[in-house]
Amino acid sequence: MGKEEIKLTQYADDTTVFVKNTSSVEVLLRLLEKFKKCSGLEINTHKSEALWLSSWKERLDKPFGFKWPTVSVYALGIHFSNDANLVHKLNFHGKLEKLEKILNSWRRRKLTLYGKINIIKTLGL
Repeated sequence: MGKEEIKLTQYADDTTVFVKNTSSVEVLLRLLEKFKKCSGLEINTHKSEALWLSSWKERLDKPFGFKWPTVSVYALGIHFSNDANLVHKLNFHGKLEKLEKILNSWRRRKLTLYGKINIIKTLGL
């Protein structure tokens, strides 16, 4: 992303992986199969989602038994898509509206300046 390379992000039992090509997916799946043999844990391919990005966005094939949404994939709190406007809308507009509602609910209270600052720091950030 930009000049940064992100290959893997994880939170609890959710994993998001960015790979270069289908060969990389095959290597990943072989590695996960080895992990399964050691741990007894396995990937649920029926719940797993994948999305063709960038120059591959026009591909129609749906390999590996994953779900292949056409619009966006939601992973670890972030929407990914080939549509920059949609990504902006899904990742920022909804969150800004929610934040506005939360902050407006506190507006009725007669808070000091420090109280308002505390609410914004606590709920807004």
